[in-house]
Amino acid sequence: MERIRSKLSPGVVLATVALVLALTGVAVAGPQALVGSISKSNVKTIARKQANRQITSRAPGLAVASAQSANPVAFAQVAANGTVAAANSKGITQANLINTGPVIGYYCFANLPFTPRGGNVTLDFNSGSIDSTALLGIGGNPSCPAGTQLFVDTRKTDGSGSVPSGFFLTLYR
Repeated sequence: MERIRSKLSPGVVLATVALVLALTGVAVAGPQALVGSISKSNVKTIARKQANRQITSRAPGLAVASAQSANPVAFAQVAANGTVAAANSKGITQANLINTGPVIGYYCFANLPFTPRGGNVTLDFNSGSIDSTALLGIGGNPSCPAGTQLFVDTRKTDGSGSVPSGFFLTLYR
């Protein structure tokens, strides 16, 4: 018996006790025990308040109530021949495409119910050539009639000039 006691170190005894407690399911409460006494709704409320404090301190003028929507004001699908597809358009009609311009591949828009401040144009793969690109300009252009609010120029990527191509147009105020 003396022999066994002399070989047992305090670490072995502690490990043995811990193993026995683990196998029997006994646990010692630590800092995590407090979490069990707080309801999930309280945790969410505390987290929300902390997040709001951080947002307010880092961006004082930021508020969801003053955020503006990123939804486009108007959009249209325009075929290479200048036909506006009514089924795939909102806020832009055939009447707004006032002239394809003296240069083939220029599409001039006017009489929109708003003043566009920005937009995007993307070629319609099903209605254009693969080696072309589309450019959007706000305001007039020498290749468009007076009163033009914006124009689209579909051009060959090799720089050799404009070419008729279908496109999708999205406009923002």
